[in-house]
Amino acid sequence: MVQANVIQPLRFADARNALRHVFVRDLELLASIGVHSHEKTEKQRIRINLDLAVREGETANTADELANVVCYEQVVSSIRRLIDSGHVNLVETLAERAAALCLEDRRVRVARVRVEKLDVFPDATSVGVEIERFAILPWESHSGTSPRGCNRPSDILEKVPPPCEVLHSAFGCQDGNSVSRLESEELSRLDR
Repeated sequence: MVQANVIQPLRFADARNALRHVFVRDLELLASIGVHSHEKTEKQRIRINLDLAVREGETANTADELANVVCYEQVVSSIRRLIDSGHVNLVETLAERAAALCLEDRRVRVARVRVEKLDVFPDATSVGVEIERFAILPWESHSGTSPRGCNRPSDILEKVPPPCEVLHSAFGCQDGNSVSRLESEELSRLDR
């Protein structure tokens, strides 16, 4: 099977905003999931991927202690307990519940969850859903706006320059003139 060329989202790790990227890749479990009668009586293979943007504490870089970080072992154990808690009809519901579990830790600012069913179609590797959810900060009101002027979930994280500016800095050019045509096309694609 030919792999699709998928555009990947920007990574969560961000030194300027003291965010680290905690992830779980390709966690395969047996789950009771689905709306069809055969899915309610037989467990099926699913794959879960988690990406968490985690606010680093002041001691995170100096103290070599598990209490200072979001522990991926605890995250995986929570997901396993969720799967074992009973039948779920929709992958969307499972993804929402998994995101909510991850966001219970106040250090987690963003949770991206992908849930895939692996054995639905013989000619497809998987089917499923990917969601991204943001922590609700204490200063946010029910209207979705805040005293700091954050009106969208993406505003929860500190403002960072667009990818184009970041890459221009990495290439060592301020005006973009020393960037090749191919690099310019890539920069333009990232700014969209």
